[in-house]
Amino acid sequence: MDFLEAISTKQWDIAKELIKSGVDPEELYDAVSPVFSEGRYQDVIDMVTAFPEDKMTRSLVNILAASYNNTKAYRKALALIEKYKPLYEDAMYLWYYYAAYAYEDLEEYKNTLDCIDAGIAECDRQKKEGILTGEKYEKKVNDLLYLKKYCPKFLGGLERRSYPKVDDKLYKILKKYYHTKNKKPSLDLLSEKEKDHLVSSGYPYEGVIEYTHDECIKAYKEILEHPNVTLDNLITAYVCGFSSFPRGRQPILSYLFAKAVPVHELTDPYGDHDECSICSIRRLRNIKLGEQIFREYWGYSWNEYWYNYAAGLQEFADLEPCTPTEEDIRIFNDVIDMIRKAPEKETPGKLEMRIKQSKIVPGYEKYRFRGQLITLAELGVMPNPYIKPLYDGFTPFTEAWNINKRVPGSLRSEIRLPLSGWRGDNPIDEERLEMFFGKYLTSCPRKPEEK
Repeated sequence: MDFLEAISTKQWDIAKELIKSGVDPEELYDAVSPVFSEGRYQDVIDMVTAFPEDKMTRSLVNILAASYNNTKAYRKALALIEKYKPLYEDAMYLWYYYAAYAYEDLEEYKNTLDCIDAGIAECDRQKKEGILTGEKYEKKVNDLLYLKKYCPKFLGGLERRSYPKVDDKLYKILKKYYHTKNKKPSLDLLSEKEKDHLVSSGYPYEGVIEYTHDECIKAYKEILEHPNVTLDNLITAYVCGFSSFPRGRQPILSYLFAKAVPVHELTDPYGDHDECSICSIRRLRNIKLGEQIFREYWGYSWNEYWYNYAAGLQEFADLEPCTPTEEDIRIFNDVIDMIRKAPEKETPGKLEMRIKQSKIVPGYEKYRFRGQLITLAELGVMPNPYIKPLYDGFTPFTEAWNINKRVPGSLRSEIRLPLSGWRGDNPIDEERLEMFFGKYLTSCPRKPEEK
């Protein structure tokens, strides 16, 4: 059996052995190209990596890099092209072009922009040397400029910055910009008036920031010194979050984390992104700044992924303190009463369903409302027997994950501790409720015999 026959009959092990006996690189490329087209990327990788490294040609590097990209092994694709860069000296534009795509998939937007700029500079160099001329030059530069148009603008790190006021008009534009189904955020989604308003507002709608684990921890601790970042203001914002000001939901959780997390450097990193075993914050993180802050205005809040929320707490700190409306207070008290009336052994998921069916929360949406229950759990108002809430102190991430495994049903649930450990048997810590929310309570605590 020869090499081409082995490939055509998909006898991969035989084909790899025949490669060792000597196969022309063009013959190998012609043989694996149809396999690549069939979507058998791993087979292509196995074939080409069996080829001697010192015989590697540009056509094989191209198809191998494309196979790595299609298996989402972007780091390997970049490392491969970097290694064989001498093969691309007459076509460096292509290397920068595909590297920009790979870095964007890795959410390393600063590197994406650097590659695009380097690609444009390379096109200019080749134009000067007469390698690229006329329409060919224009096409390659325009391809790179198209990538740049839709790539987020790199703004820097987690340093404090000023933000425009997100009023109702700007909020509606941002919602249209970020959350049009099946499309990436783009100014093309907006009318000319909306586009002009967004651009002139100064909102960082296309901005991305990059920071390290240590910079994130430092930013959290520094924002605690801001006069608006107090427990009382954040409790008030949380109550406003039930209706009049959804932006008020996340800051209390971010504050509790900022207070509780110890000052530390990246410790025992694990996972694909080098998460810290103490706090789970990544070694290096990029966030789309405008989109992340908009999500908080839209009412999302959570007690995981702490690397996302430091910038949001900075933005919130400069807002004027809010005042709960009568509707905010009514909804809050209705929710508390629903929790008090929990049947024995009720789980958080069943509580959420009961609250939804009661229609006491206008526009109820599970993932946006859940954060309000998470906050009550992190304050200890909704108690659990497994882990201390953030208000009482910090539990290292790896320890919390091991505790989470002991909570019945937790591994199958999207809900995490401390909320996942709550049950209807012990629904409310009335002392905690009074301590945090006494001035907003309009109904009497239920007596034990009413259980």
